[in-house]
Amino acid sequence: MGIKFNKPTTTNNQKELVPQGNHLAIIYKIVEIGTKDYDWQGEAKTKRAVRVWYELPNQTRVFNEEKGEQPMSVSKEYNLTPHEKATIMIHFSAMDNKIFTEDEMYDLDIVDYLGKSCMLQIVHKTSEAGRTFAVITSVSSVPDGMNVAEQYNDNSVFDYDSNFKIDVLESQPEWLKEQIKASPEYAKAIENITNNDEDFQVKDPVENLPF
Repeated sequence: MGIKFNKPTTTNNQKELVPQGNHLAIIYKIVEIGTKDYDWQGEAKTKRAVRVWYELPNQTRVFNEEKGEQPMSVSKEYNLTPHEKATIMIHFSAMDNKIFTEDEMYDLDIVDYLGKSCMLQIVHKTSEAGRTFAVITSVSSVPDGMNVAEQYNDNSVFDYDSNFKIDVLESQPEWLKEQIKASPEYAKAIENITNNDEDFQVKDPVENLPF
């Protein structure tokens, strides 16, 4: 018996994925992440990002016995750019069955799409680490005559303009909160709060916010 490396224990703790295929969906949550650093072919770049959540009213599961059946959900991060070839512009224009003009693109408010119904195409992709994800590959409008179930989740939004809500921020997954708190937009929002409140002393930017 020698000294060997332990093999990682295989566990089946990955949550159930949204099935592949086309699904009716409703936008119920939008979170502005802020500016992120990323690498593109060895070149350091930055992007402004937003994540959008879609609930799937026809794909329900029991996640909590007390709440009964609830719709599954899936989310996608978008680069917040009005370029006509940007994924966010392709997806959101498809929901409206139109091609936005340049003026319309710059006037577009993503928050206005809360409660918007659409169709999603979902596929499963596996990362290099071996983890499988449900990925939104395309978005389209709801076909005429198709009934849309009533939205289950309450609308939720977090942004740096008029919806900077700490309770909403703290309800997000840890990995997403870390991205938000690392953004210059978050740092500026915290600075504005402290500068406007002379009696407010920041020790922990989250725990001490007056909300």
